[in-house]
Amino acid sequence: LGTGSTSPSTTVTPQKVALPGGVTVTAIAAGEYTDLALTSTGKVFAWGWGKEGEIGDGSFTQNNVTPTQVQLPAGARVVAIAGNYYACFALTSTGKVYAWGEDYYNELGNGTANTTNVAVPVPVHLPSNLVVTKLAGGNGGYGAEVLATNGQVWTWGYGNEGQLGNGTFTTQTGDPVQVHLPAGITVADIAAGDYFDMLRTTAGKVWIWGEDQYNELG
Repeated sequence: LGTGSTSPSTTVTPQKVALPGGVTVTAIAAGEYTDLALTSTGKVFAWGWGKEGEIGDGSFTQNNVTPTQVQLPAGARVVAIAGNYYACFALTSTGKVYAWGEDYYNELGNGTANTTNVAVPVPVHLPSNLVVTKLAGGNGGYGAEVLATNGQVWTWGYGNEGQLGNGTFTTQTGDPVQVHLPAGITVADIAAGDYFDMLRTTAGKVWIWGEDQYNELG
């Protein structure tokens, strides 16, 4: 809950998160057991479970009861945040994406077969000329999805159910892959579920790919 209390408890009444004084939050995001807050100055705070490095402060502390500032590169101003099961993601004002936390399923996207958990944000291995405008956490809870200014959508991480969208059932990939979009569509927004990803087009249509065990694909 990030209240600063060291006594684990469950509450049905909303509690105020113990963010530093003077901080104005503009966006929030949640992973499985880790929460994120984005401030008006482009900083990111995290709290909760951090055993896989999800807090992003250089530590692997299991329980973090107070929000801690994520150690992003100097000068980085974050404009969007996302979380999945055990990893976190940040999109900067320059269109770059950073990831931190667990990498067991290559969900950090920082290189093929690089499965080392990290406690400080690392750049996602997207093409150098790609400028990202939207970010979503997902891919079976073990990856992420981004939309670029050129209209392309890229994914990485766990892909066993087809959620990479590149025409394969690749188990996992640490190098982001381009989603095979239908011809003639322009993507307006993206979102990610547990084992599936989706997009909305400028024409108001929705496309989806990945697992269909519970008829998620609609």
